[in-house]
Amino acid sequence: MKIHILKYIAGLFVAVCLIESLSTSCTKETEFLTDTATLRFSVDTLKFDTVFTTMGSTVRSVKVYNPNNQPVKIDGVSLAHGSASRFRINVDGDTALVARDVEILAHDSIFIFARVNVNPNSATSPFLIEDSIVFSIGNARQYLPLTAYGRNAVYHYPDHVIHDAAGNSYHYSVIDCSQPWTKNIPHVVFGYAVVDMLDGCTTEERST
Repeated sequence: MKIHILKYIAGLFVAVCLIESLSTSCTKETEFLTDTATLRFSVDTLKFDTVFTTMGSTVRSVKVYNPNNQPVKIDGVSLAHGSASRFRINVDGDTALVARDVEILAHDSIFIFARVNVNPNSATSPFLIEDSIVFSIGNARQYLPLTAYGRNAVYHYPDHVIHDAAGNSYHYSVIDCSQPWTKNIPHVVFGYAVVDMLDGCTTEERST
Protein backbone atom coordinates (compact mmCIF):
# COMPACT_ATOMS: atom_id res chain seq x y z
CA MET A 1 0.00 0.00 0.00
CA LYS A 2 2.81 2.35 0.94
CA ILE A 3 4.54 1.62 -2.40
CA HIS A 4 1.41 2.64 -4.34
CA ILE A 5 1.11 5.88 -2.32
CA LEU A 6 4.76 6.74 -2.95
CA LYS A 7 4.34 6.05 -6.69
CA TYR A 8 1.24 8.30 -6.75
CA ILE A 9 3.05 11.15 -4.97
CA ALA A 10 6.08 10.80 -7.25
CA GLY A 11 3.87 10.84 -10.34
CA LEU A 12 1.97 13.88 -9.08
CA PHE A 13 5.24 15.70 -8.40
CA VAL A 14 6.50 14.99 -11.94
CA ALA A 15 3.20 16.19 -13.43
CA VAL A 16 3.31 19.44 -11.47
CA CYS A 17 6.91 20.08 -12.50
CA LEU A 18 6.05 19.38 -16.14
CA ILE A 19 3.10 21.79 -16.05
CA GLU A 20 5.22 24.55 -14.47
CA SER A 21 7.96 23.96 -17.02
CA LEU A 22 5.53 24.20 -19.92
CA SER A 23 3.82 27.32 -18.56
CA THR A 24 7.15 29.03 -18.00
CA SER A 25 8.41 28.21 -21.46
CA CYS A 26 5.13 29.41 -23.01
CA THR A 27 5.10 32.76 -21.19
CA LYS A 28 5.94 35.47 -23.69
CA GLU A 29 7.75 38.54 -22.46
CA THR A 30 6.05 41.83 -23.20
CA GLU A 31 7.51 43.50 -26.26
CA PHE A 32 7.66 47.27 -25.93
CA LEU A 33 8.00 49.74 -28.77
CA THR A 34 11.25 51.66 -28.60
CA ASP A 35 12.52 54.51 -30.78
CA THR A 36 9.58 54.25 -33.19
CA ALA A 37 6.99 54.90 -30.45
CA THR A 38 5.13 58.20 -30.65
CA LEU A 39 3.03 59.57 -27.81
CA ARG A 40 0.08 61.93 -28.07
CA PHE A 41 -0.98 64.58 -25.56
CA SER A 42 -4.36 66.01 -24.67
CA VAL A 43 -2.94 69.55 -25.08
CA ASP A 44 -0.20 71.05 -27.25
CA THR A 45 1.03 73.27 -24.40
CA LEU A 46 0.18 73.03 -20.70
CA LYS A 47 -0.66 76.62 -19.76
CA PHE A 48 -1.17 78.22 -16.36
CA ASP A 49 -3.04 81.38 -15.49
CA THR A 50 -1.16 84.28 -13.94
CA VAL A 51 0.61 83.04 -10.81
CA PHE A 52 1.37 85.46 -7.98
CA THR A 53 4.89 85.12 -6.61
CA THR A 54 5.37 82.78 -3.62
CA MET A 55 1.71 81.71 -3.76
CA GLY A 56 1.97 78.68 -6.02
CA SER A 57 -0.50 77.68 -8.69
CA THR A 58 -3.46 75.41 -9.00
CA VAL A 59 -2.70 71.96 -10.40
CA ARG A 60 -3.01 71.41 -14.13
CA SER A 61 -3.15 68.00 -15.80
CA VAL A 62 -2.36 66.50 -19.18
CA LYS A 63 -3.27 63.08 -20.52
CA VAL A 64 -0.54 61.13 -22.28
CA TYR A 65 -1.82 58.62 -24.86
CA ASN A 66 -0.18 55.60 -26.39
CA PRO A 67 -1.88 55.35 -29.83
CA ASN A 68 0.27 52.40 -30.88
CA ASN A 69 -0.75 48.74 -31.14
CA GLN A 70 2.00 47.72 -28.72
CA PRO A 71 2.75 48.85 -25.17
CA VAL A 72 5.33 51.57 -24.62
CA LYS A 73 7.88 51.83 -21.85
CA ILE A 74 9.06 55.42 -21.37
CA ASP A 75 12.63 55.34 -20.10
CA GLY A 76 12.30 58.70 -18.39
CA VAL A 77 9.84 61.56 -17.87
CA SER A 78 11.48 64.72 -16.55
CA LEU A 79 11.61 68.51 -16.72
CA ALA A 80 14.05 70.06 -19.19
CA HIS A 81 15.37 72.46 -16.52
CA GLY A 82 15.68 69.71 -13.93
CA SER A 83 15.80 70.70 -10.26
CA ALA A 84 16.17 74.39 -11.26
CA SER A 85 12.71 74.40 -12.82
CA ARG A 86 9.91 76.40 -11.20
CA PHE A 87 7.54 73.62 -12.27
CA ARG A 88 6.99 70.29 -10.55
CA ILE A 89 5.28 67.23 -12.03
CA ASN A 90 3.56 64.10 -10.79
CA VAL A 91 3.76 61.27 -13.31
CA ASP A 92 0.95 58.83 -12.62
CA GLY A 93 1.71 59.09 -8.89
CA ASP A 94 5.52 59.37 -9.17
CA THR A 95 6.82 62.74 -7.89
CA ALA A 96 10.54 62.08 -8.49
CA LEU A 97 12.52 64.54 -10.60
CA VAL A 98 12.82 61.75 -13.18
CA ALA A 99 10.08 59.12 -13.42
CA ARG A 100 11.63 56.00 -14.92
CA ASP A 101 10.26 52.98 -16.80
CA VAL A 102 6.75 54.37 -17.15
CA GLU A 103 4.62 51.82 -18.98
CA ILE A 104 1.53 52.62 -21.06
CA LEU A 105 -0.44 49.76 -22.57
CA ALA A 106 -1.50 49.85 -26.21
CA HIS A 107 -4.26 52.42 -26.79
CA ASP A 108 -4.15 53.38 -23.10
CA SER A 109 -3.11 56.56 -21.29
CA ILE A 110 -1.73 58.04 -18.08
CA PHE A 111 -2.15 61.40 -16.33
CA ILE A 112 0.61 63.87 -15.53
CA PHE A 113 -0.14 66.63 -13.01
CA ALA A 114 1.87 69.85 -12.89
CA ARG A 115 2.13 72.95 -10.72
CA VAL A 116 4.37 76.01 -10.65
CA ASN A 117 5.80 78.25 -7.96
CA VAL A 118 7.26 81.65 -8.83
CA ASN A 119 9.98 83.48 -6.93
CA PRO A 120 9.54 87.24 -6.47
CA ASN A 121 11.73 89.62 -8.45
CA SER A 122 11.85 93.31 -9.33
CA ALA A 123 9.53 93.12 -12.35
CA THR A 124 6.45 95.35 -12.29
CA SER A 125 4.77 93.62 -15.25
CA PRO A 126 3.83 89.95 -15.72
CA PHE A 127 6.80 87.83 -16.79
CA LEU A 128 6.88 84.58 -18.72
CA ILE A 129 8.08 81.31 -17.18
CA GLU A 130 8.78 78.40 -19.51
CA ASP A 131 9.92 74.80 -19.36
CA SER A 132 8.94 71.51 -20.95
CA ILE A 133 8.25 67.92 -19.97
CA VAL A 134 10.72 65.58 -21.69
CA PHE A 135 9.69 62.04 -22.66
CA SER A 136 12.65 59.76 -23.41
CA ILE A 137 12.05 56.48 -25.26
CA GLY A 138 15.32 54.92 -26.38
CA ASN A 139 17.12 57.57 -28.41
CA ALA A 140 13.91 59.45 -29.21
CA ARG A 141 12.67 62.54 -27.35
CA GLN A 142 9.29 64.24 -27.23
CA TYR A 143 8.59 67.56 -25.54
CA LEU A 144 5.47 69.08 -24.02
CA PRO A 145 5.87 72.84 -23.40
CA LEU A 146 4.90 74.38 -20.05
CA THR A 147 4.11 78.10 -19.75
CA ALA A 148 3.02 80.39 -16.93
CA TYR A 149 3.02 84.12 -16.22
CA GLY A 150 4.43 85.27 -12.91
CA ARG A 151 3.26 88.43 -11.17
CA ASN A 152 4.76 90.27 -8.23
CA ALA A 153 2.30 91.59 -5.66
CA VAL A 154 1.94 93.17 -2.22
CA TYR A 155 0.26 90.80 0.24
CA HIS A 156 -1.90 91.76 3.19
CA TYR A 157 -2.27 88.96 5.73
CA PRO A 158 -4.77 89.21 8.62
CA ASP A 159 -3.02 90.03 11.90
CA HIS A 160 -6.02 91.37 13.86
CA VAL A 161 -9.28 89.80 14.96
CA ILE A 162 -12.61 91.22 16.10
CA HIS A 163 -15.63 89.41 17.55
CA ASP A 164 -19.27 90.36 17.10
CA ALA A 165 -22.12 89.97 19.60
CA ALA A 166 -22.93 86.51 18.22
CA GLY A 167 -19.41 85.28 18.88
CA ASN A 168 -18.31 85.26 15.25
CA SER A 169 -14.66 86.06 14.57
CA TYR A 170 -13.42 88.26 11.75
CA HIS A 171 -9.73 88.28 10.89
CA TYR A 172 -8.43 91.38 9.16
CA SER A 173 -5.36 93.39 8.34
CA VAL A 174 -4.84 97.13 8.67
CA ILE A 175 -3.64 98.67 5.44
CA ASP A 176 -0.43 100.62 5.77
CA CYS A 177 -0.99 103.88 3.91
CA SER A 178 2.44 105.35 4.50
CA GLN A 179 3.26 104.55 0.86
CA PRO A 180 0.90 105.20 -2.07
CA TRP A 181 -0.54 102.24 -3.93
CA THR A 182 0.92 102.26 -7.43
CA LYS A 183 -0.91 100.99 -10.47
CA ASN A 184 1.96 98.69 -11.45
CA ILE A 185 1.84 96.29 -8.50
CA PRO A 186 -1.39 94.53 -7.50
CA HIS A 187 -2.37 94.14 -3.84
CA VAL A 188 -3.68 90.78 -2.60
CA VAL A 189 -5.85 90.89 0.53
CA PHE A 190 -6.44 87.76 2.60
CA GLY A 191 -9.61 87.86 4.65
CA TYR A 192 -10.71 91.41 5.44
CA ALA A 193 -8.80 94.69 5.31
CA VAL A 194 -9.51 98.03 6.91
CA VAL A 195 -8.18 101.53 6.32
CA ASP A 196 -7.77 104.18 8.99
CA MET A 197 -10.17 106.95 7.94
CA LEU A 198 -7.83 109.53 9.41
CA ASP A 199 -4.94 108.19 7.39
CA GLY A 200 -6.47 107.51 3.99
CA CYS A 201 -4.53 105.72 1.27
CA THR A 202 -3.38 107.39 -1.90
CA THR A 203 -3.71 105.42 -5.14
CA GLU A 204 -2.60 106.21 -8.65
CA GLU A 205 -5.28 106.52 -11.29
CA ARG A 206 -5.09 103.83 -13.93
CA SER A 207 -5.33 105.11 -17.50
CA THR A 208 -7.85 103.41 -19.79
